[in-house]
Amino acid sequence: MSLIVQKFGGTSVGSIERMKIVADIIARTRRAGNDVVVVVSAMGDETDRLKDMALQISKTPSPREMDMLLTTGERVSMALLSMALQNLGIESRSFTGSQSGILTDGVHGNARIQNILGDRIKASLASGLVAIVAGFQGMHLETKEITTLGRGGSDLTAVALAKALNAKLCEIFTDVKGVCTADPRKVKATKLIDKLSWSEMTELAWMGAGVMHARAAHLSEVSEIEVVIRSSFHLEHAGTRVKGKIMEKIHISAIAHKDDVSMLTLRFSDRQKAALSDAMNWFWKRGGHPLLSEQSLRAGEEVEIRLVVDSELAQDYVSFIDESESNSLTQKLVTDDLAAVSVVGVGFWQSPETISTIQSLVGDRIEMFDVRNNAVTICIEKKHLTEVLNKLHDSLIS
Repeated sequence: MSLIVQKFGGTSVGSIERMKIVADIIARTRRAGNDVVVVVSAMGDETDRLKDMALQISKTPSPREMDMLLTTGERVSMALLSMALQNLGIESRSFTGSQSGILTDGVHGNARIQNILGDRIKASLASGLVAIVAGFQGMHLETKEITTLGRGGSDLTAVALAKALNAKLCEIFTDVKGVCTADPRKVKATKLIDKLSWSEMTELAWMGAGVMHARAAHLSEVSEIEVVIRSSFHLEHAGTRVKGKIMEKIHISAIAHKDDVSMLTLRFSDRQKAALSDAMNWFWKRGGHPLLSEQSLRAGEEVEIRLVVDSELAQDYVSFIDESESNSLTQKLVTDDLAAVSVVGVGFWQSPETISTIQSLVGDRIEMFDVRNNAVTICIEKKHLTEVLNKLHDSLIS
């Protein structure tokens, strides 16, 4: 008997009818002789609805109260799904994140998992029950406060439970058939990818592929948890299997992009380099990461840093700089309407001709360019995005 963790996103449980279909998928897995732990998201757009209500009350709602509010969506899903399973003759029990022993740090809205006890889940499995866990949430051990793991955090809950419970497999059910070689809404020639390495999936997730939470992808990589991403709407498709590592060779798997990024150009006086460090520390603490970064020493002993970041975070970052008491910032420039494109694979450092090809294909549209062994990332004006995506896909993948 194997233990399988199955995660179902909001679209998969977006209605009562969908809830019954999901219950049937779980029941078949259980009747096949497997132990099953299910992680479930809030129904449909429920999280957005709750957030909108909060913003109607206050433009700056308390982060603690937001976590208390938003976690109710998953509680509704887990209870209804448990009822649906019981109606099929499958004994089950639902648990919140705190009841599951998912312990986090105390950061509201973007908490990080510190440990998973899972005692009640293990007891349920030992009794032959299916355990249903509310995704996206946990509890700070010291304060006993409810926390959330960030947008899309149910994926992270699922992978973390798979690790903690030594599951054979983590299946992430969504509304797409798996991971494609590019965004099919922008590139018609995309293909479904049967298999990806852990490192490739992690890079694609960080760069906006959207089918798996980036922190979940990273956790599956470092923990070597086998993951299958598949559709709960098209069960005839096996989806994309994420497992294993690629040996020493050049391999291009897919192209990911983000179409709402900005470039921050900041110049600091060299006399107060600490200001630059303070600004970057703010950035990391918010859970953000620059898609591209570049630092240089200018004439007059000024330090210039250029960061390509998500536009929403860029605006918060600028507000932080404006409110800072430091006077070492000598220039600030925000460039909007940009996009970041990442060609993801393995072995780019060993293939300078591939890097040259990418650079030639994009040409003078490049605003910023970065090469790592598992990705080549480019910043361009957003108006060129569709053209660049298709050009890269046709040359490197199709």
